[in-house]
Amino acid sequence: MSDAIAPQSSELEQLQQTLLSASSPKKQLAAIPKLIEAETPGHEILQAFLISRSPDIVAGAAYQALVQVETLPVQTFLAEKYPDGILSELPSEQNVDYRKLQLALSRQEFETADTITRQKLCEIAGPAAQKR
Repeated sequence: MSDAIAPQSSELEQLQQTLLSASSPKKQLAAIPKLIEAETPGHEILQAFLISRSPDIVAGAAYQALVQVETLPVQTFLAEKYPDGILSELPSEQNVDYRKLQLALSRQEFETADTITRQKLCEIAGPAAQKR
């Protein structure tokens, strides 16, 4: 954790309310780093949020933030609830497995993600594109 002071319970409640009911994803996204800084209570709010939410940009940001947390409770939660990441819930019309890409992106391994993206695009385009 940084040297920032952890939010008090009323601030945590306000952040939780923003995360759950804000009409603007921008406001929801802004709450995520503050909840991460709050350590365990904030992590628990983000975990509950993920369970209650379908994958979207805000859920993806919450997932990514939690992946960066190296505590046993958070890593256990992710391993139990999302062993294949949050994108595994989304169907792929081409039956493409995006788990490795999601993992690389959530770990902010952008060069690896770029390589995987290129491979997946060729996979989607079919055998002719894979030969090029």
